[in-house]
Amino acid sequence: MPILENWSIVRDNDDPYLAPELRTIRLNGEIFDDEKMRFENGTNVSTSKLKELNVKERYAKTLNTTYVLGKVSEEFQKYMNDNGYKIEDYCVKE
Repeated sequence: MPILENWSIVRDNDDPYLAPELRTIRLNGEIFDDEKMRFENGTNVSTSKLKELNVKERYAKTLNTTYVLGKVSEEFQKYMNDNGYKIEDYCVKE
């Protein structure tokens, strides 16, 4: 399975009129061991819409790919901590 390192959670901002909690959740990060050979190791990627995010078990699923979650971005973790958010609050399962 591909591994995402230095990852962060992002929400799509395509529709400015859509409530934030209804926006699509994706991950940005550096991909390693891409089995489909789409990206070189260390390439910065943005996933497609997340179908499942499980930080406790360290994986994320999109429609076609399951990612192993490596280390979260330090900058993103600091932002979350400074603003009283928890990554676990973003866990999804469709």
